[in-house]
Amino acid sequence: MAAKKTQAKEKAKRKFMPIPTALSQAQLDDIDTIAKAEGLSRSEVIRRAVEAFASNYKTDQLDQRQIQLEKRMKTMETALRALLVKSIRLNGQVLYFAVLPYTHGLPKQKLSAKGFQLLYEKSAHFASQFLESKATSKLPKDLDFAEQEGAGDEQGSEKSE
Repeated sequence: MAAKKTQAKEKAKRKFMPIPTALSQAQLDDIDTIAKAEGLSRSEVIRRAVEAFASNYKTDQLDQRQIQLEKRMKTMETALRALLVKSIRLNGQVLYFAVLPYTHGLPKQKLSAKGFQLLYEKSAHFASQFLESKATSKLPKDLDFAEQEGAGDEQGSEKSE
């Protein structure tokens, strides 16, 4: 009895707008079946159905936005990962050239384009080792700062030119 009074008070507080609509006989039968089973009026069944639909619609919209954001985040993560790899590779090449005077000595004359190209290729090789060391947590002291086989001859000939 108290529940019916509470429902009556809630209905009195609400203001509903009548909406003319047309339903098929099957839809009307479904509404009547639900209303009878739940002890509700047709209007209340329809209101609840609209509320459920609206709630699902909002949830679907949020899900779609979340999916779009996740795709954008994955794209950004991929781009950042590529930038990080480039940065580490570049740092490896800078490190190679920074220690070059200590490992090979300073050149006595200006390097030719061929000599610089050789050093650049060696720095790229060193950078790939450096990048691998970051991926495998190998200590930098294990990296190959020493001259590669046959490379010292070319650099030495560049120095004496």
